[in-house]
Amino acid sequence: MVHLARQHRAHTIFQIAFYHPEQVSLKLTASGEPVPIPSEVWAHFRRITDIERLKSRPHLEIRVFDKEFSHGERRRYIQDAIAEIAGWKTRRLVVLLDPDTGIEPRCPGATHVTTEEVREVFDAIKPGDVLCLYQHARRDRKWLAKTRDQFKTAVGLDLPAIKVFRANIEGHTQRSRLPRDVALLTAVKPGD
Repeated sequence: MVHLARQHRAHTIFQIAFYHPEQVSLKLTASGEPVPIPSEVWAHFRRITDIERLKSRPHLEIRVFDKEFSHGERRRYIQDAIAEIAGWKTRRLVVLLDPDTGIEPRCPGATHVTTEEVREVFDAIKPGDVLCLYQHARRDRKWLAKTRDQFKTAVGLDLPAIKVFRANIEGHTQRSRLPRDVALLTAVKPGD
């Protein structure tokens, strides 16, 4: 995201987090005895807005849309996120759609963003702004090509305009799951 902000001279990274609080009761054991993790410790490591502290250069703002996401209220959620985008009329943006698993498969659920929502957010950004979509692998060998095509259709651009970022760990001797399982799909809004 910071790379894209630099490359496109963006002033703000805006993460639409599709946030829903986790209901995790993680416990440690010490010599076979359960030891609960204090809630303040768990919250420290799971605080979604901590990314806002990452500033690689002056004048780069990182904002997280951390309104709680509900599948039943997704229309309202996207409208609220778009309203926030509209507030940055003079700032170049990198907008990250960050659902748990990416763009919808056949039946969208709470962990997905729909094709229509991608389209709405892309329509809301200004020319020169960048839209990014976090995409986790599906159980399909052609998952990346399929999700790239969905993203392309949603933003209404030709395939060469869609860039795909994937992790590549050089010098790593064991295969990492990250390069195979996660991608960031990006498109720059034309017209600038």
